[in-house]
Amino acid sequence: MRIQFLALAFNLSISLALFSFGQSVQETSSSEDGAVLTAELPLLYDDLKKTVEAKKNAVLRTQNFMLQAESIIWEKNASLVLADQDVILTAPGVRLLCNSLKLNLKNGDYLALEVETGFYPWSFTAGSFTRTGKEVVASQIKLSQEYSEESKLSPTISFKELTFDQNNSHLQTSTGLMEVGNLPLSPIPPLSLNLGGNKRTWRFRAKAGKKANMGWYLGKRARWEVAKINTETEITGYFKRGILLSSKLNYESEEDPKNLPWVDTFVEFGWLNDQGSLGLDRRGLKFSDQRTYLDTQVIYIKEQGIRVAGEINYESDSEINRDLRIENFSNSQWNDYYFELGYEQHWGGFSGLQRWQVNEHEGVLERRPNLRLEMAPLSFPFESIHHSAVIEYSDLRSRNSNGEVIAESTKLDASIRTFRPFKITNGLIYTPSITARSQNYQVGDASPQATWTEW
Repeated sequence: MRIQFLALAFNLSISLALFSFGQSVQETSSSEDGAVLTAELPLLYDDLKKTVEAKKNAVLRTQNFMLQAESIIWEKNASLVLADQDVILTAPGVRLLCNSLKLNLKNGDYLALEVETGFYPWSFTAGSFTRTGKEVVASQIKLSQEYSEESKLSPTISFKELTFDQNNSHLQTSTGLMEVGNLPLSPIPPLSLNLGGNKRTWRFRAKAGKKANMGWYLGKRARWEVAKINTETEITGYFKRGILLSSKLNYESEEDPKNLPWVDTFVEFGWLNDQGSLGLDRRGLKFSDQRTYLDTQVIYIKEQGIRVAGEINYESDSEINRDLRIENFSNSQWNDYYFELGYEQHWGGFSGLQRWQVNEHEGVLERRPNLRLEMAPLSFPFESIHHSAVIEYSDLRSRNSNGEVIAESTKLDASIRTFRPFKITNGLIYTPSITARSQNYQVGDASPQATWTEW
């Protein structure tokens, strides 16, 4: 289970763009060159249109690929093949399933609808896959683990569109979304990657040693950097505990006010099927042999004043850092889990925060939700008199390390401030103000209130 499959999926897309019939199929595309069309039902010939139609388990074989479908129409004059229903295309290194396929045997152009392919255990689906000239375009793309709908922790990446230019090895994507199960983790900004020549950098590193709780291990780390993205995948084999798979992905756009939206995000993921003596967690309870951790954070700022931020630090048990990430212990003293949406304009702004318990073994103060509305200083009824206001609502729940709610309350906090600046002399300004504030709580059956003014 690796987030690294994003980079692998890009390479998969390229391989799809370059598979056999997309290169030089013309030499073996005609019947004289060995192409054979067969079917269970008799073939239908149209001498006027120069077409051959095969139905029921139709198969077209060439030296470069084999095409299977319920129906295949071969237009020999145009060197065009139309396959429909349960289409399976098999070529060296590629097996592609789709609902329909239109293929030009002369230049390799094609149009495939409802495409599905992959490399175990990952699957690649697309609404359409098109090659025109040297450009390949895929739409409604989804990269996921096989049987991901059955797992709550399976990573999924989706894009509306992906374009690959074979001439300069340039890959362009639309905005995308990263999810784990049904939980959206992070938006993915449009990516522009040059995958050819020296634009791609790989680094490899081996490691070995012994950990007190895990025993002896051997590992291999691979790091890939391209454009503004860097990924790192590591495989560590513990002689007595099993194989740990871990991966990181980082992306940060340039900090330029003129270059919005600005995105800073990372994902770190690890999984181990622990085959050793598990012991107990900090609560004295046994934990599962399927040990997983997931750290992710995103900050997204758009020029219209929209800000999105979120963070998740998930651990399947309380001893993950002790056993699997002891080198990261100093950076994991405080886990958080929140999602925040903010909107800011000249008149003020609004923000909504949702904070909840992700790790059952860690107590937390949940905010479900925390809403805040701010009004910037506005002048009325006179330009010299200014007013500002804040309203905040919080629904708080305190959960213990067993996931139980031990206390809950709600709070409504509102305040307003009025002030008027007076210019005195030599740059001195005197600003008298008056502030009124009211706080209302609901704690069980009690409803305490507090109201005061300040001037």
